Amino acid sequence: MQTTVYYLVHKETRERVRYYKTRGGARIAQHSRNRQLGFWHRVERVEQFDNWEVELYRMQDGTIEEGTYCIIESTVDSVEIY
Repeated sequence: MQTTVYYLVHKETRERVRYYKTRGGARIAQHSRNRQLGFWHRVERVEQFDNWEVELYRMQDGTIEEGTYCIIESTVDSVEIY
């Protein structure tokens, strides 16, 4: 059986930090980590490269930048346990 998971990934190093079973859970973690790095004012979420989701932030100087962490949707094989 295939299951969809959402990986929280550091955008520059491509390191997978953690996976989540729901997109909502991954979004909460993404926003929290980006906020810890100084990204405060989220403007919008955008999809890139077919399965990447990044957040755009307005910085104090008025520029728009992408957050450091992104979400990648993937499918994995899993075994059902009864």
